[in-house]
Amino acid sequence: MAFLSAYAFGTIATMAVTATLIGEGTRKAGQFFQRPDIPQKLSLGSSVLAIAIGVMCYLVRFGRGINSEMLSDKINTFHHSVVYH
Repeated sequence: MAFLSAYAFGTIATMAVTATLIGEGTRKAGQFFQRPDIPQKLSLGSSVLAIAIGVMCYLVRFGRGINSEMLSDKINTFHHSVVYH
């Protein structure tokens, strides 16, 4: 139980520090570039990306037109074209 408690605390603390650094960094970048909309646009972009990844995972798992083998073949083809050419 001690291990799980320490793991949970460490995970929560790390996520809090990371969120604080990202939030402060984008806020300061907005001030530096005199663009107060930077945090909002980054938040929108990351939200759209997260939704797209979620939809892709859903389609791979439950979709009819996409299956994990097809996606795996595409990734392997891309990897071989990048690495070996």
